[in-house]
Amino acid sequence: MEKDRKILYEIHTSHPRTQRAISSQTGFSLGFVNGSVKRLEQQGLVVKSAQGYELSAQGVVCLENNIRSVQAQRILAGTGGKVNLAVILAAGANPAFSQPVGMLPVQGVPLTEYLVGYVQDLGINKICLVTGYGQEAFREHFQGQMIFRENPCYERTGTMASLAAAADVIDGDFLLLESNQFMDCAGVKAVAEASCPNAVLLVNPSGSMDEAYVELDEEGDIYRISKDICQMNRIDAELVGVSKISFPLFQKMMDYYERNENPFLNYEYVLESLGRIYQIRGVLVDDLAWTVVENRRLYKKAQDLIYASVQKKEKLRLENRARETFAKCMGFSQEQIEECQVCGGMTNRNFRVKASGREYILRIPGAGTDQMIDRAAEEKHNRLGERLGINVPTEYFNPASGVKLSVCIPHAQTLTFRTARWDVNMRKTAGILSSLHHCGESMARVFDVRREYEEYKRQAQEAGAVLYPDFAQMDEWFYELMNRLEVLGWELCPCHNDLVPENFIRDRQGRIYLIDWEYAGSNDPMWDIGSHFLECEFTAEDEQVYLQYYYGKDTEEAFLVRQMEKIRIFQMSQDILWSLWTAIKEAKGEDFGSYGRDRLARAVKKKKEYIEIYGQTKARK
Repeated sequence: MEKDRKILYEIHTSHPRTQRAISSQTGFSLGFVNGSVKRLEQQGLVVKSAQGYELSAQGVVCLENNIRSVQAQRILAGTGGKVNLAVILAAGANPAFSQPVGMLPVQGVPLTEYLVGYVQDLGINKICLVTGYGQEAFREHFQGQMIFRENPCYERTGTMASLAAAADVIDGDFLLLESNQFMDCAGVKAVAEASCPNAVLLVNPSGSMDEAYVELDEEGDIYRISKDICQMNRIDAELVGVSKISFPLFQKMMDYYERNENPFLNYEYVLESLGRIYQIRGVLVDDLAWTVVENRRLYKKAQDLIYASVQKKEKLRLENRARETFAKCMGFSQEQIEECQVCGGMTNRNFRVKASGREYILRIPGAGTDQMIDRAAEEKHNRLGERLGINVPTEYFNPASGVKLSVCIPHAQTLTFRTARWDVNMRKTAGILSSLHHCGESMARVFDVRREYEEYKRQAQEAGAVLYPDFAQMDEWFYELMNRLEVLGWELCPCHNDLVPENFIRDRQGRIYLIDWEYAGSNDPMWDIGSHFLECEFTAEDEQVYLQYYYGKDTEEAFLVRQMEKIRIFQMSQDILWSLWTAIKEAKGEDFGSYGRDRLARAVKKKKEYIEIYGQTKARK
């Protein structure tokens, strides 16, 4: 077919008089040309006149179809490798706003931060932000969370110049996003998970002032992109600023850019040009909650309409995922699921599921928790709690995924920092901890405070976490506390290690259960008691009553004094440790408000109180 096309093309353009001339122009042998021309004449595609060989009308149509067929062919650039990088373009200025569009808040969160959260939820933690106008605002807000590159000529260049500014960071396939848009996560996820190595996000035309219209070919690949509707044969969609670009295609883009003489070139037109040769798939999400923010009207739309839609879609998406997960775990059909509701969780996503007349709590681990939690150890400790009668029954536990399904305790209430200090509850929780600490069972791991702390420090550095004020001095103090504990002595026994009041739940009959065993392991029992005192804001009188319930009334005073010092040390250690944990989570896009700062500030305050009571630790080793 290709050789026939070449012969037809030569005949149509030069009207050769002889087959020898055709052979000379095409490079085909005279014998091959003789056979081909005879066949094309028999098909009615070629005729011979006094002027030479010519195409019939049917031959012209055949040649046109062949050329269209060749033009429609695309080759792959890249193999669809794992995406480990996101590049966010945020360099341009918009005269409608006095700050960068990417820093405009929607419900208190900058537009860019939503995009950062979406890519991190996909497991992409390497992010490059290309800034220009108002770059200080980005650097201050995202300090330590990502790589920064600058387009200093943002006023006189297009988006391709901004993308080129990140060239030294790009060493593999990546997501490319524009910061002046607000959407739900479905669009970013759809492009990231597209089967082809190069893809762009599309929506139905939105009616904004600056649409980039898209025409697709028959295979669904990019054929034409233009903001001028008059250039379009048809309008299939509107381009959204989310793309997946393979490294080989990016190299082609850079080659194209280096030959370019127009400084205002935008990257989407480079994609259009390369799309004549390379396959760039259009991914249409027709129900995407999305808007570009290019004027105050569209910013108001993002705040008043799109945000509510995003929240609703996210809730439905979570619940649908929970339904699918629950059905798979229990072997149920989704028709058997009567209710499924989000029921909170600080690190994980928890759902209350009602199916076949019974209620369950489904736990789906949050993003990145696999780096912090040993799920196999958690399963063992979770089962230990069940055997001791202090944990709720577990119907399903998958240590590979971390998905857990527990029986829902009817009418259960979590303790609060106030109700945990009620005498009846103190007596019961002290009994639970005593049962755990003195059960004599072995644990799958040791909760080594120093090792946990140093692992968090490593993760914080890797994530580029922003550490809170006073962290440097409290870091030094942490190691002094560890040295003092070596003098006081450690007692290792089974511990829960996460004694927030919410991990105690009370049923209607007054029975209390201890749940969420993610951090359980061998530790000093005063870690648990100190944690419970700290999280529930026990007074000095509450502490004395609790220790009597735990140890009994006849415990020696000197022993209790020693245990109280260990409790104070563990409380400061916990505040320092969990403030570092919070900084890591925030570096990955989660928002904990002032939680981490407050914990570190409390550690600073307790350090002063400790020194007043016990003196400097260095002098008491």
